[in-house]
Amino acid sequence: MRERVVLIGAGSVAFTRGLVADLVRQGEPMDLSLVDVDPGELEVAEGLTGKMIQAQRAPVSLRASTDRRDVLAGATAVICTIGVGGRRAWERDVFIPRKYGIYQPVGDSVMRGGSSRALRMIPAMVAVAEGGGLRPIVQPPLPAGIVGTLATRLAWVETVVEAALEGSRAKFIQALLLDGAVSSVEMAARLADELLAAQSEFLPQFKNRGG
Repeated sequence: MRERVVLIGAGSVAFTRGLVADLVRQGEPMDLSLVDVDPGELEVAEGLTGKMIQAQRAPVSLRASTDRRDVLAGATAVICTIGVGGRRAWERDVFIPRKYGIYQPVGDSVMRGGSSRALRMIPAMVAVAEGGGLRPIVQPPLPAGIVGTLATRLAWVETVVEAALEGSRAKFIQALLLDGAVSSVEMAARLADELLAAQSEFLPQFKNRGG
C-alpha cells in the first residue's frame, strides 16, 4: 500500500528537514503533503522538500496546503510539529517555573513547562484529529510492571488533558502537583495562576472560568 503522509506544521524547517530526510531515505513510494498556516513559511518548506526529494530521486509525490482539511482525507500517517504560541510561549513555560526554584532542560513535553504547553497544544491536537476524521491505532495492554511504574505519569497525562479541554484551573493545579517538583498546593496555585496569566492569549478556554 502506498503511504500517504501528512506533515502539519511544516513551516518549522528544522523539524521538516530532518523528518523529510528520514522519509526520502527509505526509498518507499509515498504521497507527502505539507501543511502550514503561514503561506511564506510553507513555500520555503515546499521548496526545500522538493529539492531533497529530487536529490535522492525518491518516489515521493509532494503537495502543500495551508488548510489541513485539503489533505487529511485518506492519510495513513499524520505528523504534527505545530507549536501554539511559538518560541515566546515556550520561553514562558521554562522561565516562569525558575522563579519558583524549578529548573527543567527543555520544558515542552513533561515537567511544569510540559503541563503549561499541554494546555495550549491539546485543544489544537484534538481539532486536528476531529477535523481530519483521524482514529487512534489501538495498542495491546502494557505489562503490569510497566503500568505500575507509569501510574503517576498516566494520572498526570489524564489530568492535564482534562484541564486543557475543560479550561479548569483546579485540574491544572492538580496536574502540577502530580508532576512532582511542586512542593505544596500553595506553590502550585501561584505557579498555575502566573502561567495562565502569561499564556492567556493562547488559552481562550480558561477565560471566565473560576475553577
